[in-house]
Amino acid sequence: MSAEQICTRVQETFPHVNLSTVYRTLELLVELGLVRETLLGPGTRFFEVEEEIPHHHLVCESCGVVAHIHDEDLAGLGKALETGNGFTLREATIFGRCENCRNAQGEAPGAHS
Repeated sequence: MSAEQICTRVQETFPHVNLSTVYRTLELLVELGLVRETLLGPGTRFFEVEEEIPHHHLVCESCGVVAHIHDEDLAGLGKALETGNGFTLREATIFGRCENCRNAQGEAPGAHS
């Protein structure tokens, strides 16, 4: 969720909480390792509870929907990066178009625009 989405949810119960309080709280939770901040494009900060099982993100460039995928779904990408480049993969964000947006525009699966 974005900080704005979190603030809206919190305000349903605590209407006097403002966005700056939410940002300060999120920054503290990130520092404590309880929440992960991920950049999902220019100006899009996404916050989620830190999980024991690492995951990555698929972001639709058309509608902005975000889906999670796990290491095994990347078919060894992390291992290949480590072996080939000495790079340790923590998190990947992959941009493209979701099935709903492709279907809405009549694109076939796997088609590139």
